[in-house]
Amino acid sequence: MAAERRPFLLYSLDAMIRTTSITVSLILFHLSFSFSQTTEANILQKFIKENDKITSIDCSLEQIIYENNAIEKYKGRYRSDKKGRFRIDYSEPSTQTVISNEKNLLWYMPDSEILYVIQNGPADAGNHKRLYPKLSGGIDKSLKHRYLGMWPCGFFTLAHHFLFIDVKNGLKLDMAIAVKDLRLLEKRIRDRDGKEIIKEMYGDYHTIGQVLFPGRVDVYAKTKNGYVRSISFYSNIQLNIPLGDEVFKMRVPKKTRVLTYGR
Repeated sequence: MAAERRPFLLYSLDAMIRTTSITVSLILFHLSFSFSQTTEANILQKFIKENDKITSIDCSLEQIIYENNAIEKYKGRYRSDKKGRFRIDYSEPSTQTVISNEKNLLWYMPDSEILYVIQNGPADAGNHKRLYPKLSGGIDKSLKHRYLGMWPCGFFTLAHHFLFIDVKNGLKLDMAIAVKDLRLLEKRIRDRDGKEIIKEMYGDYHTIGQVLFPGRVDVYAKTKNGYVRSISFYSNIQLNIPLGDEVFKMRVPKKTRVLTYGR
């Protein structure tokens, strides 16, 4: 890959990995929501309870990323925790390490001895909300929600449909949850003008212990350079194993060249 394309792919991967990160995507709702005691509220509470069972993920990851007319294929090991941190140790197409912690997104390429850094500080919060809006943390208090009803998602799966609106920036999130087993099926994020900026589709679910876990996530993301699509396949999945802070720390040789991209 040409070096000049790396920063954009960093942003694209950061957006898509965060939205496809099962910890972020499944554990969307925080119990601070003050739902009324309705049938619709009970559905969400059950959804929360089921997905609160996931505290960490360790699995094999295969990704296919379509960016304009280019295709990137990756294989590696993916780990994440409930704090939203993740680490990917790629083995293909080359040895690379990607880490997202509370401060930065880091991408280390040992073959070229370069560490790319995207700063995720408070000053960049607005930019990151545009890339990967999250229903957690500081914005959940501003969310309005509405139950839209039941209708099929895809051809055969009956789903509950919910709409969430962030009144601060006008972002809207449509979510489809399977009626039968509360699987997350689909998410769509739209801007205040109704234009879709992210679409996520979840499938190939596995039962791991007592938890349903998607083996495939398709993401379509709108970026400043056009649309990016990713297909992520998860296998050899282990849930709720201890992941210490050391997992999410980057260790690089002193001679490594650091390229930083801030707001």
